[in-house]
Amino acid sequence: MNYKTYLKTILLSPLFLLPSFLFAFTTGGPDTCTVNDDCQQAILISNIVSDLDFVCIEGCNMYASPDTLIESCQMGDFPTVWYKFSVDQYAKVMNIAVTSKEFEAPVISLFKGQNECPFLQQIYFSEGNMACIIGTEGYAKVTGVPVEDSTFYYLAISSLFSIGGDFRLCVSTLSTGYGCVTDREIEITARSNGGPLEGPFDPDETVSICFNVNSYTAASNGCQWFQGLVPVFGNGWNPVSFDSTGQPVNATINGYAPGIVENGLYGAATWDWFDDVDYHYENPSMTIADLDNNGRLDMCNTLYETDCPQMGIDGACCNPCWADTPGYAAGWMVCLWYRWLVSWSRTTHWG
Repeated sequence: MNYKTYLKTILLSPLFLLPSFLFAFTTGGPDTCTVNDDCQQAILISNIVSDLDFVCIEGCNMYASPDTLIESCQMGDFPTVWYKFSVDQYAKVMNIAVTSKEFEAPVISLFKGQNECPFLQQIYFSEGNMACIIGTEGYAKVTGVPVEDSTFYYLAISSLFSIGGDFRLCVSTLSTGYGCVTDREIEITARSNGGPLEGPFDPDETVSICFNVNSYTAASNGCQWFQGLVPVFGNGWNPVSFDSTGQPVNATINGYAPGIVENGLYGAATWDWFDDVDYHYENPSMTIADLDNNGRLDMCNTLYETDCPQMGIDGACCNPCWADTPGYAAGWMVCLWYRWLVSWSRTTHWG
């Protein structure tokens, strides 16, 4: 059975402005900011233990040298510093976050290797099509990137269109991996102004994004099928990219508009957008709140995100789990359309 599901939507590019000029780099910056601007001098991050809290350190890249080892993501043009660490024998996925109050767009790039900087292996994000993550508003994160256990990794941190500054770097690993979705990717398929698909993007540019679920398992996890997707969009997107319920305009599911009967991949499955969904089980690591104060509810997980408040989700008191009133994070959910009843059935326990 083919479980591949994909979502495509077109959004307008972030509103934040990036300078259209390059800085001239100077030498003689503070040792604390340039001591690790070469891969061979990468700073060691210790005590990363799977399923425990993020390990965080303070860093700086002000006036560090650009790195010619990295051709992508313009790290060869802007100050770049290096870190290294090993993951334990239980690690399956890694989470990385960089925050800074001194530069707008942190850049994260990950490599695998055993103290052999000229021969590092690039780790591509989003299942193989992004060499780096470029952040905004002083924040960049990588969530759930697959890793090999008992392996050494290198991190390159840069600042796009900036001489750099102080930042905070946090890393964690998890042993559980993905319980249901075993292979997925977020792919930027087109941009209206041309240029590299990994960005950076220009103000008012139109960007086409596709989220693919390539494989899914119901083995030993109680998940019968892929039932829902709750997207989180930050403040950088133009508000006209969303309708009154928060759904991205021009979105499609498997090539069809949301709500088209049987736009799923099997049986009577039909995907549509809902903002009235309760949750059946309590989850102490999940939080639903307007995290970026833009009027839209978001969902986050403290296991994957350093800035997620520990609030938890209360399970619904009784069946059904559909509240029919707004108040929960909106998203695309699966319904079942029964032709002989000419009616909807929204499942409670499954998925």
